[in-house]
Amino acid sequence: ATATSLDAILKLYPNPASKQLHIEMNDVQPHQERSIRIYDMQGRLLDVRALDPLTTATTVDVSSYNQGAYMIVVSDKNGVLGSSKFIKE
Repeated sequence: ATATSLDAILKLYPNPASKQLHIEMNDVQPHQERSIRIYDMQGRLLDVRALDPLTTATTVDVSSYNQGAYMIVVSDKNGVLGSSKFIKE
């Protein structure tokens, strides 16, 4: 699968975020093992979390992150599904 923008699939709010970032996924197959990786804009991996296959939403605590832009990459066993940016304020 090729990486595409997840704007239609991935909903991040609030964006910019200060404490919690809520991530909702539409259009993804349920019961599929997925993971979220969060990178800073220098490409450093800050967080990896497995998503419950039965859910399409999760919350990430970003309160300890520095202000700036970050990239969220969602993948499954077949590879990267896509990515989206969020701002930490």
